[in-house]
Amino acid sequence: MPDTIAPADTPFTQAEGRQVIIVNPADFPVQLSALPAGTEAIGTVGVTSFPVVGATGNAWNDVAVAAGGVSSTVNTGGLANVSVYGNVSASGTMSVNVSADGTTFYPSSNSDAISAAGDFYMNFTCGAQYLQLAYSEAATITATISAKG
Repeated sequence: MPDTIAPADTPFTQAEGRQVIIVNPADFPVQLSALPAGTEAIGTVGVTSFPVVGATGNAWNDVAVAAGGVSSTVNTGGLANVSVYGNVSASGTMSVNVSADGTTFYPSSNSDAISAAGDFYMNFTCGAQYLQLAYSEAATITATISAKG
C-alpha cells in the first residue's frame, strides 16, 4: 500500500523503503486535498482509457445474405468483452465463429435464435482475436461486432 498520493508538482525527497504513488491532477478526475507537510513525490502517472473496437456495420452493412452466409472478419485485437448487435430482415440463428489467425475459423458456443425480423443483441466474453458471424437463413443484415478491454 502506498504511503502517499500526491500531485506531480510536489517537491520530493527520497525516503528509503517507502512506496509513493504520484498523479497529475489534470489527468485525474477528482479533487486532491491539500497535502500534509513532508509529503514526498517522485513523478507522474497518466490515466488511460480502455481501447474499443467496432464501427457500425463492420460485419455486415445492409447486406443481402444467403442462408448460411458468413460476415466480414473483424479483428478485435483480443479484447475480451464482445457485443454483437444489429438488425435482420428474417428470423434465423446468428452464430459467432472464432479464429486465432483470421483464416481458419471455428464455431463458438455463442449464438442467438432470432424469432422475427428486427433488432438483436448478444454480449459475451471471448479470447479469440478474430470474429465473424454466420446467419442460418437468407436475410438482409446490418451487424456490428464491438469489443473493449
